[in-house]
Amino acid sequence: MKHKKLYAIFLCTLVTTIFSFHYIVAKLILTAGVSQYSLSAWRGLLGGGILLIIYHKKISLKIIKENVFVLFMVAFLGFFINQILFMKGLSLTTPLYVAIISNTIPIITAIFAFVVGLERPNMKKIIGILITFSFVSYLIIEKQNGHTADGFFNLGNTLILLNVIAFSLAFIFGKKLLKKDFPYELLTGIMLFGGGIMMSLVAQERMSDIITYATANTLNFSYIIFEILISTSIVYLLNLKALQLMDITKVSFFIYLQPIITGIGDFIINGHKPGPELYFVFIGILIGAYLVVMQKSD
Repeated sequence: MKHKKLYAIFLCTLVTTIFSFHYIVAKLILTAGVSQYSLSAWRGLLGGGILLIIYHKKISLKIIKENVFVLFMVAFLGFFINQILFMKGLSLTTPLYVAIISNTIPIITAIFAFVVGLERPNMKKIIGILITFSFVSYLIIEKQNGHTADGFFNLGNTLILLNVIAFSLAFIFGKKLLKKDFPYELLTGIMLFGGGIMMSLVAQERMSDIITYATANTLNFSYIIFEILISTSIVYLLNLKALQLMDITKVSFFIYLQPIITGIGDFIINGHKPGPELYFVFIGILIGAYLVVMQKSD
């Protein structure tokens, strides 16, 4: 039992580390001129395709037909819209800011769960939400790198927050399917692959950007392999295994390690030092998240 717990902690830490470096590697690829649509399309098509091949025995045309609308919404919001907002936002902000704002996923998901009646709010959760968004608001109005919309909003950070909202809403759609015992592996594969198809229609001739970039040198090739295979397919498989071994609340808590790991990785790779104000923002979001996620419903 103890070995299983340690193994689960190892997997959660590994998943969090991979996601943290995904922000850094994706930023490097986009900075090199690769189309954001091309990168997202290949991640969805190959990453999701691999999952569908691995779990092909779970595929049932009957349950897909019965839930086609919900599956479309999960792919549309959870990957297509999510990635458009994420990649554009990442190109305008830093990996560390992305990691910090992504910490609001459990909080925003909880808000949608309150709205649709999946969970009941209480005073501690409401206070936690208010604390979280008071600190996130600072990132939205901060004029880092001069990327602002209408001279007020930080466009990059705003797009990342919208990306989190899209993903959280997709999670609510997906949660309804999971309550019907819909295979999580199949849901994840369809979300990635379906979203990848949509994204490829947007990317069109820019799909070749990845091939051009990957064949330029060995380092570029390794970045693409990391993005398509490791930070997409493998990380979802590892996360699934962790969920089998540990309670979902404990697994989700590891998301709060992402800013720390991302900050360290960004400093080592790019020499970027986080501003002291970000430490206060991160701590504020962490406190708010604890009140929202770690408290039992009334």
